[in-house]
Amino acid sequence: MRILIITILTMFTLSASIYGQRRSIKDIKSIEVTQPEAKRTQGCDQALQIIKITIDTEYTRIDFVYRPDNPYGVNIPRQPHLYLQIKADDGNIYKALQTGGMKNYGNNVKPDKPEWFSVIFEKMPFDIIAFDLVEGKPIEGVYKLPKWNFYDVRIKTEKQIRAEINQLEKKAEKGDADAAFELGQKYEIGKEVAQNIDQANQYYLRSAQNGNVEAKEKVAFAYFTSESRTITTLELATSYLIDAAKNGSGSAQAYLGGLYEIGASLEKNLEESAKWYEASAYSGNSYGQFWLAQKSKKNGDYASAAQWYGKAIAQEDYITPYAQNSLGELYYFGRGVEQSYETAFLWFQKSANNGHLNGKSSLAHMYEYGYGTSQDNETAVDLYEDIIATVDNDDLKSSSLNALGNIYSRENSFYNLEKAVNYYQKAITLNSNIYSMYSIGKMYNDGKGVLKNPAKAKEYLEQSAQSGYNAAQYELGLLYKASKDLQSALKWFERSAENDYAAAQYELGLMYFYGKGVAKNNGTAAQWIEKAYNAGNEDAKKVWNGLELWKYKQ
Repeated sequence: MRILIITILTMFTLSASIYGQRRSIKDIKSIEVTQPEAKRTQGCDQALQIIKITIDTEYTRIDFVYRPDNPYGVNIPRQPHLYLQIKADDGNIYKALQTGGMKNYGNNVKPDKPEWFSVIFEKMPFDIIAFDLVEGKPIEGVYKLPKWNFYDVRIKTEKQIRAEINQLEKKAEKGDADAAFELGQKYEIGKEVAQNIDQANQYYLRSAQNGNVEAKEKVAFAYFTSESRTITTLELATSYLIDAAKNGSGSAQAYLGGLYEIGASLEKNLEESAKWYEASAYSGNSYGQFWLAQKSKKNGDYASAAQWYGKAIAQEDYITPYAQNSLGELYYFGRGVEQSYETAFLWFQKSANNGHLNGKSSLAHMYEYGYGTSQDNETAVDLYEDIIATVDNDDLKSSSLNALGNIYSRENSFYNLEKAVNYYQKAITLNSNIYSMYSIGKMYNDGKGVLKNPAKAKEYLEQSAQSGYNAAQYELGLLYKASKDLQSALKWFERSAENDYAAAQYELGLMYFYGKGVAKNNGTAAQWIEKAYNAGNEDAKKVWNGLELWKYKQ
């Protein structure tokens, strides 16, 4: 798996000036005030402080810290939003919606364990200047409410915001890299100014030119992920990315690994690519962690792979569903972890719920066979059909079509051979699905769902067998054996046996024991039948003892 890097287009030079333009707070997306001015009502609990106020396009958030001076601890309610509300200077009341972040609520709140939490309120307009924070009506079950009444809590006015922006601009003009970077952040997210990505990038560039490493990373990403690439040149963007990577940025390290992997803007170098991917993993980048997990799995170090998948999952970002599905596969096969269908099911479910189609396919498989959960063909069918309807990946769509064919070919409530044949044919048409060719080949051979047709059976089975499917190789061997073409039967039994198909190993052993189609060789016969025996083949167990093949072990 590689990082998606947009093909590098024509380079342009910087031409737009970023100064001398009038600013407006219209259409801003957020206002943030740290340590706001606030007055307390008489008797207000001094242990509570307002740390930050954020107003964005969806809600108003107030961050608090409760730090009592009582050494025995203080009992505070678990959900302050149930009784707090805002009375703003526009005459309206804004209700509290939820409390977040509380950990030490109750009598655990002590001076050495302050309680940090936030309360989400209904969104206030951006032109609010001040508000009062007041307690609402008494709440059933809360014995005594603390006095958390603040009044005249000051929000920034347009004049204050403009003054701060102007001050930052003056600093940026004089070469202050941090001021330019802060302006870039404001324009990028629309904080206290109208959102303007182009403007943000120009400030990031000015900051980068004055040495800010975070800004260098911003400029590099803006270049590599933009279609116009007017912000800077390829050479400078690459140089900035390398600087950010060397400075410890996990995202820059991962992206640099991608550039080296595919040879974009840098000469292809898989050794350098691996170095930077691994560095990004240790820097906490989820893609790097996923890459290192995949590398560990490829090298057979499944325990390490499981650990790195777990780290990637903990990031809770776009990589999470991929890592969840991969970790589920380790539990499914018991590689590096204790085998558990139940745990595999849970990880596949999480991956599917996070929108990963491979995770959804894995989950459907679990429902189809009842692994880690109750067998539920209806849910499996729904999941497979949803994948077929939404996915663009032919391989995933084809495997889902094949799975539906399997469900409809079994004797259950969905048993419908006509539908099964239809799904198999669709999978074959889509990408020559070798499993569907095998299944429909058997149907033609047995006359199930279609008219018996040995020629068609042989045609489909041979296509599947030539593509390496061991079950098809075995079935083709049986066809040739039935038609007395023992040389061809031997060839396909050998291929299937070498691909660890136990039934083929048994048949091949018998041919060597009886000298059918090959020179008699009891030692070779014993070798293949023992393999089948160890793989659980019941016929091989009987023959092993009945013919006393243990005497011929070499």
